[in-house]
Amino acid sequence: MINRIKPIIYAFVLALGFSFLSPLVDKAEAKVIWGKIELKQGMIGKVTILKDTDLYRLTNNKLYVVRKAKKGQEFGVYSYKKDFGGLYGLGGGIYVKKSSSVKYETPSKQKLQQLVSDQQSQLLDGIRMGMNVSQVKAIAGKTGTLITEASDNGITVLEYKGWKFNFTADIVYYFQNNRLIAVWYDFVEPKKEYLTTGQMEALFYTLLDKIEPKIGQAGYIADYNYYDDGYYGYSTIWKKANMNIILYVNDENGYTTARLGFQPIE
Repeated sequence: MINRIKPIIYAFVLALGFSFLSPLVDKAEAKVIWGKIELKQGMIGKVTILKDTDLYRLTNNKLYVVRKAKKGQEFGVYSYKKDFGGLYGLGGGIYVKKSSSVKYETPSKQKLQQLVSDQQSQLLDGIRMGMNVSQVKAIAGKTGTLITEASDNGITVLEYKGWKFNFTADIVYYFQNNRLIAVWYDFVEPKKEYLTTGQMEALFYTLLDKIEPKIGQAGYIADYNYYDDGYYGYSTIWKKANMNIILYVNDENGYTTARLGFQPIE
């Protein structure tokens, strides 16, 4: 069981090594309230309106007033430009000028950690990276059946049988020193099945159709074929909630593997 860690780690390195992949960073789905607004992924801060002031649209390097922001309103800030004495980008092409009429502040470390934690919990059905074995068991046991537990040299593996994205799956949790470091869903039982290239492609896109509504639109989809190594298949990756997320379907040495994996970005 512990030996399964090696191909898992190899798969992450292989996938992240494809320089031509363009993982998408999606907006946050979990809600973290920061004052009067929701903190979202991609925000660099927020502005509070201290005095009624104009909001602008920037077109052809010219500012056009679109409406007036009222005292007490708060807006998330996604960018900053030095033009026109300073412009805070509020999203959607709308800006407010840097002035004594607005107060700019950045989110606390605690708020950012809460955002990431809530996103991970949403993506992993209540599980978060860094949880200990007991915490994961308490959650995973509600929807899956524990079939394997093994430990060796500070590494612990829990394997459950359950359902993910309308597929039966082996759900595998990897811990190092009692902290969750990776999660994998195996949709094809290891070393039990062989699929043709066409069948692999169909399975990959069927899984992708089920996964994208929850994780977000995939970036570049790689199809690769290394005949010398007996290794070929399809993969894509996302970066979300401070995790690398990879979906791949491939045949290696005569067996098909179909996995969705999650690992923290260090």
